[in-house]
Amino acid sequence: MIKPSISLKKFISLLKDNTHPALEFLLSQLVVSKDDIDSYSSWSEENYTRNCIYLNEEVEIIVLCWKPGQGTPIHNHQGQKCWVYQVYGEIEEQRYEPNENQVPLATTKDIVQAGALSYIDDSMGYHTIKNVSNENAVTLHFYAEPFNACKVFDVKKQQYVKKELSYDTKWTL
Repeated sequence: MIKPSISLKKFISLLKDNTHPALEFLLSQLVVSKDDIDSYSSWSEENYTRNCIYLNEEVEIIVLCWKPGQGTPIHNHQGQKCWVYQVYGEIEEQRYEPNENQVPLATTKDIVQAGALSYIDDSMGYHTIKNVSNENAVTLHFYAEPFNACKVFDVKKQQYVKKELSYDTKWTL
């Protein structure tokens, strides 16, 4: 049996007519290629980039672009649901749970390949994402609901601190 599929533009069009409870079903049908996403990608030698392509009160969709070796600090999602679609490249997701002193302890680690969809929310712990390949990588992040700050673990202070989030670019699809 052939799995039904929808493009990124069709996905966003359908999302505009539905609320985020439809998000999980729509994500299961999503197929995104490098060509679909390249025009919304931006790159930096210093850090991964965050490129917003859709935002409303219920859903935020961001294209994250990763040069080899770039990654996030250990962070949470402010109580929001987060799906990550691997467009291309190879990403490592490391998950963490805090010990009794709130210091994160590594739990599971997965290598995510193109076409894969992963999910995390704060009940599952914190995580990091890193491009572990020698090639650029792109991921699509779907948040239900949008948020503009999160907690990140400050290694020097050995505690979580609030980090304000911003976009490198903002598009309208």
